[in-house]
Amino acid sequence: MSTFALIYPSPALAELGDPLAIARVLGAAQEQLSQDDLLREVSRRLAVALRSLTQRVTMDGPEDARWYWAAPLLLDRRRDREGSERWLAGSTAFRGLSHGAGADDEDSSAWALHVDLAQRMLRDGMGHSNATADLTDARALGRVPADLMETLARLAIAGPGVCGLRAMARVLARVRGGKPDLWAGDARDAGGRIAWGLRSLFNVPEVMALVRGPVGEEAVYWRAVLAYGLDGNVQAMLDEYAHVLPEWLGLLDRDAEAVAQEIGTTIAEAASVRSVNYGADELLIENSRLETKPLRLRVRFAMRFSVDQSDEEKKLQRSGAVRSAFNSPFWPFVLTSTSVGQEGLDFHQYCHAVVHWNLPANPVDLEQREGRVHRYKGHAIRKNVALKNRAAAFMRRVGDPWAAMFEAASRGVSRGGLKDIEPFWVYEGPAHIQRVVPLLPLSREVERLERLKRSLAAYRMVIGQPRQEDLVAYLQRSVGEEEMEELVQKLRVDLSP
Repeated sequence: MSTFALIYPSPALAELGDPLAIARVLGAAQEQLSQDDLLREVSRRLAVALRSLTQRVTMDGPEDARWYWAAPLLLDRRRDREGSERWLAGSTAFRGLSHGAGADDEDSSAWALHVDLAQRMLRDGMGHSNATADLTDARALGRVPADLMETLARLAIAGPGVCGLRAMARVLARVRGGKPDLWAGDARDAGGRIAWGLRSLFNVPEVMALVRGPVGEEAVYWRAVLAYGLDGNVQAMLDEYAHVLPEWLGLLDRDAEAVAQEIGTTIAEAASVRSVNYGADELLIENSRLETKPLRLRVRFAMRFSVDQSDEEKKLQRSGAVRSAFNSPFWPFVLTSTSVGQEGLDFHQYCHAVVHWNLPANPVDLEQREGRVHRYKGHAIRKNVALKNRAAAFMRRVGDPWAAMFEAASRGVSRGGLKDIEPFWVYEGPAHIQRVVPLLPLSREVERLERLKRSLAAYRMVIGQPRQEDLVAYLQRSVGEEEMEELVQKLRVDLSP
């Protein structure tokens, strides 16, 4: 049942362990809230919420590990008994999680048993001799584990299901025009779907090796997953990812239920992208003769984007799935492409660097390549907006912290800024689109790159969207300082409506 504890989107835990809400209460807008302080506060809240239940339990016998997954159910039922039972029994999205891509019969049957066991816990009180015992009678459970509050605190802060639920509730608050509703069925369904995708991610060998760390550091893997999520702030990661998806997926005019289903499915699929095998020839010297040996490479961290996919690639993944996964916080972290990825595709959600393996023939192609990562609310834009407007995320009247930060950034550029462009397309800060061109010293491409930069600066002046550093460098080489300001104003095109 440890899997159920990680995936179950408990509204009670989501309320008690929301790091953003706690930071707002403790006044951490200007000062980072430490992990220890956060754990202590959530543990204290949980101890108060569970006191009436844990005080009834016997202190004899072995510790009952069922508390780790039963406590969230206890808290949810006490807050909304009928709603909790009805959702767990009737949510086809949550019950059918294991029927997604990559699931097998063993996954499906094991998950069904987990859900049925949770339902019996809600209905009868699992393990009690009296089948009609109310679940609020904690005598159905044994001695409380000594680390229950700390473990539940980690689950409330960094549990995949709980974090997915909070992220979805914040996004759906924008759609509904109200406050985040953690008890809404569509948010809970999407939260569970997100958690199931993260389960697939944490179950691959490469991730297991990374999460476990040194041998013996974390003996129980599900606890290691919680520690990893806490250290990596999985809640902030999901908040950011869920914020950018409605606009990227074109969901702004859809109802809340459709938005929740689409976002939950997109995040789950991005986290569950499958690896493929690539072939290479290994060169060997045998008896003074050069021979080749086929080499198979299984990859996850870097993938290719191509319309000309091998049979295995087509079987395991579509090019659209690779693009969605690259536009997520999950792997692949490097995407290689021919000119097929040069135009008409967006790769900006979590990338702001382009490596030009070869130089294009003209500045328009160079602009098109770098334009793939220079888009609306791109990665570099968000980094700059968050750096300058983080205090706005702690405003109590706003559910979505990223909406609050962009709202604050918009107010900051309302006078004299580029209308409808700042802060969503352009926003000043240390992060910027990175151009990487691996050149051999003294090669002809060194001079070719300089010519392309000059042409690109002129090209951008014509369309009214110069990158400032390129434009300034071009003007400094071409005109005097006295003429520069007059020339820029003369050539600039106003793109505002």
